[in-house]
Amino acid sequence: MRAATITAANALVPLSSRLGEDGAGLDIALSVALPTFQILNASCSIGMMDAATEKTVAHATTTHLEHLNLVLADQPVTRQHIAVMKNCADAARALVDDAIAALAIQPSRCPPSGCCSRRPWPVDAALEVLDVAMRVGGGAAFRNEIGIERHFRDGPRRKP
Repeated sequence: MRAATITAANALVPLSSRLGEDGAGLDIALSVALPTFQILNASCSIGMMDAATEKTVAHATTTHLEHLNLVLADQPVTRQHIAVMKNCADAARALVDDAIAALAIQPSRCPPSGCCSRRPWPVDAALEVLDVAMRVGGGAAFRNEIGIERHFRDGPRRKP
């Protein structure tokens, strides 16, 4: 998908169709468009966390450790990692739900430390969950049959 400029010759747009007063574009972008974008971005991160967790659980419950006669999910460290992944996704979901409720009630009160901050916390949580998914998956996580690597590749990136 590519952005393109649209031009219209002799187009008349009534003043009632304006989003705001003349010169208020930045204020509108920051108060309406940015919070919506960040909530959608955070929601995408939650989707990635859920998918990575689901695939990690599937891998951990089907990978047999022959020398121990167990599956990977029977290991306490693996169970702890999966719990951390689930907790991060649940916390991010609660934060997004709170931000949506705040925006619905009073748009000017978007939680500053939540989804409407400069870098939303759910994005950072997705980084952690995707990293843990790769660790739990081990070398197998790099194979595309499991699907974890795809989420890791598509996930957000840390800025250097």
